[in-house]
Order: sequence, then C-alpha cells, then structure tokens
Amino acid sequence: MKTNILFALLILLCIGSNPSQAQKTFDYTLNTDEGNVVVHILGHASLMFEWNNQNIYVDPYSSICDFSSMPKADLILISHENNDHFDQKAINLIKKDSTLMIYTATCKQANAFAGSDTTMANGDSINIDGLPIKAIAAYNIVKSKHVKGVGNGYVISFANRHVYIAGDTEFIPEMSNLGTIDLAFLGYSSLNMTLDMFVEAVKTIMPTIVVPYHYDNSNISSLVNAIDDVRILTEAIQPSGCIQLCDPNCTLAVTVDHGILSCNQTTKNDQLFIFSILGRKLYSEKITINTSFDVSQLTPGLYILRVKKEDKILSVKFMVKD
Repeated sequence: MKTNILFALLILLCIGSNPSQAQKTFDYTLNTDEGNVVVHILGHASLMFEWNNQNIYVDPYSSICDFSSMPKADLILISHENNDHFDQKAINLIKKDSTLMIYTATCKQANAFAGSDTTMANGDSINIDGLPIKAIAAYNIVKSKHVKGVGNGYVISFANRHVYIAGDTEFIPEMSNLGTIDLAFLGYSSLNMTLDMFVEAVKTIMPTIVVPYHYDNSNISSLVNAIDDVRILTEAIQPSGCIQLCDPNCTLAVTVDHGILSCNQTTKNDQLFIFSILGRKLYSEKITINTSFDVSQLTPGLYILRVKKEDKILSVKFMVKD
C-alpha cells in the first residue's frame, strides 16, 4: 500500500486536473474493527478505497483525475457502461496483471476486460478475499436514462463497516432493504437524485455518514442544509477553507477571542451558519445588528462558518480553542 503522505501528493493531481468540475476531491478515514479504510473521493463518481494492502477503485474517470501516477488497482468495480463510469483510458492506467474487474453484463458486451473479470447482476453477491460485495439495483423511475436491471450500485463490507455506493440511480424501493449502512455515496444530479429524492433516500437508508457525489448541482449548500439527522461530508473539508460556493478570493475572515466569534463580512439580513467539520449544521441565525457571536459552548476543535448573502455564499474554517 502506498503511504498516506505519497497518496496525498498524488491526490493533488486529481484536484487540479479539471477545476471546472463542481465536485471537489477529499479523503475520509472509516474505522473498522480490522483496521482503517482510507476513502478517497476523486470527483464525479470516482472513488478509491485503501484497505488491507489493497487498492479498490470504483468508476475511475480520466476526465476528472490523472490516473497515470495513481496506485495500481487490485480491484475495480464498474457500475454501468456509460463512458464516464466505464472509462477505458482510466482503467488502462491503473490495471495490472492481477487486477480483478467487477462489472455488469452490458459493460462486458461493450468492452470486455482483458484480465480476470466477474459480471454481477442486481442482487448478486460475491466474496473477494474476505471482502463481501453485493450488487444493488440502480435505475431511474422518473427519468428514462437508466433502465432497471442494467446498472449496479454496490454494498461493500469492510469488516464490520458497510459502504453503499449507489451508482446512477434515483430514490428506489431497494434502498429500504440495504441493512445497516455506515457510509453511503448518493448521486445528486439531473440524472440521479433531486434534492427531495436525496433527502428521502437518506431518511430511508439512515447511514451513519452520507457523501453526495456525482453531482452537477451548484447549490450543494441547499442539500447540506436539508440533511439534519445524518452526518454529511462534502468538499467543505478542503484545506483551503473554501467550499465551491465561496467567492473567488475567499474574503471572509474570522477571529475567535475568549469565546466570541467575529467576522468581517456580515451585514444586516445575512444568514449565518456554523457547521461541524463533518458538515453537520450546528447553528443558524439571521443577522440583525450584532456581528459578533458567542461560541463558547462549542467543544474545542475545527468548525466551518458560512455566511449567506443575497448574491453569494462565503465559507471559511475557524478554530475554537480551550
């Protein structure tokens, strides 16, 4: 397995490869009773999991990431045959002689993998060296783009933790039978889920953590604000302190002194929000006169301040100390 430091350098290639993409890349560590899973959100529907000295990719897509310097794949999962999910260029850059491909029948018909492969239909299960994987239906009901029975989502069980990767799908009845889900990746776009569908899916699945992915919606903050009972991870975790909707220069500045937070960009009628670093909304207030706020009740740590104005949203991290 590549070291985390090396991978952090490599992941910068994905961050900079296509800056016009709405979705940003970031990492998350999922703890299990058999060690950690390092999860790399690469943009669009592309994911990578580091687990027990294995590199597991899902839907690698070369338009959003330079895979030429990425670690070679031990396992690649493909959700369906569309070229932004089943991308031969990306696959060729990360495959090795021992790479195993798991994909759908239509993928194999379109371009069969030259190495070891396994096709999975909706409902199929497989165990790869102690890694249980189940194929879940992925399809549209309202839209007609993705037909039932063709594409897959996947539930991967990393020891005692269960990760659901929805693939291209709307909210579907099959989501009510997934069992315990610790981390869910749900698509948020014109061909996946609308905001209402996404919220309904979260309420149905009730994952511990949800990550919106494969989205073309610029208004990601509306989705974050709509999720109350489940932790939501977004690109707000980026080291820059700016989310996608931040103004270009990230001009919002914050100071915290003796439990009092002050910011330089708040004016009357702005809406102020405070989020945990994992994206959970903790506080909101419409600004009337005051531009300083008591945050002394917050546990010491890192938080996100977001100020919604009429024409833009500003966002920046701030620290609460002991």
